[in-house]
Amino acid sequence: SMTQPAPAPDNSIAMSIQGLTEGTLPEGQTGEPLVIQTSRGDIPIIVHRAKDSKLGVVWVCGARGGFGGPGPGTYMKLAEQFTEQGITSL
Repeated sequence: SMTQPAPAPDNSIAMSIQGLTEGTLPEGQTGEPLVIQTSRGDIPIIVHRAKDSKLGVVWVCGARGGFGGPGPGTYMKLAEQFTEQGITSL
């Protein structure tokens, strides 16, 4: 018989995805806003979908969050260019 893993202690970095819902697109952004619901809180994301894409990029912002990237609008501009090249980005 299989045993269940022990529950993670409260100070663990473990996280589980619990759902996905529609989000709100921040002013000045493009793409599809979604919210990943996790055991450690909600994570707002923006998806730029490329049709029939098998390639993808995951953009990561700093500790302050947001979607701008290392410069205002950097990730959005790159995501739009990548979408035209058949690459989905998140």
